[in-house]
Amino acid sequence: MLVVLSRDHMATGGPRSARSTTHTEDILTRKYMAATEDRLIELGHSVIIISDDNYRNRHERAKDYRAHAYIACHVNAGFSGRRQPFGAFFYDNRSEKGKALAKSLSTALVIGAPAVLSCRTFSAHPDGWTAPAYNTIRGVYDGRPVGICAEPFFLDCEEHSWLLHDSALVRVGTALAEGLHAWYEDK
Repeated sequence: MLVVLSRDHMATGGPRSARSTTHTEDILTRKYMAATEDRLIELGHSVIIISDDNYRNRHERAKDYRAHAYIACHVNAGFSGRRQPFGAFFYDNRSEKGKALAKSLSTALVIGAPAVLSCRTFSAHPDGWTAPAYNTIRGVYDGRPVGICAEPFFLDCEEHSWLLHDSALVRVGTALAEGLHAWYEDK
């Protein structure tokens, strides 16, 4: 399996990048992506990491690589404290394969990084509150590759604070690799 991991959503530290008073999306995504890459390689898969260019060009590159999966890697921010925090995986609303991959990633994350507590999968649409996630994966569904927008945890909530440590980020990345592997094996 070939997986493209994309440092998306301004993960380069731009103005829309998730941040707290002590952490940025850029650093956190880099760390869990490295663990995802390492574990996928151990499992015999190939990985390409991209972090430049706009979404459309990234999607086209993933198609040109003939990747099986395209993961738009993020962390979430803006936790209000009014609900239980959760990891989130968004798939294109037209994608049955994306739905299956999102479920596999969600299950693997809760098992591999239990402090996440829970994960949810969401069907992303071009309109409404899921539109930002949809834009990160628009154009990569049910063909090659299957696209997922991954937001495995909140960087600004007490319940996920242990996930900001290097060892926990390795667990997150390893869990994502295990979910990708399980999805690919089940295809």
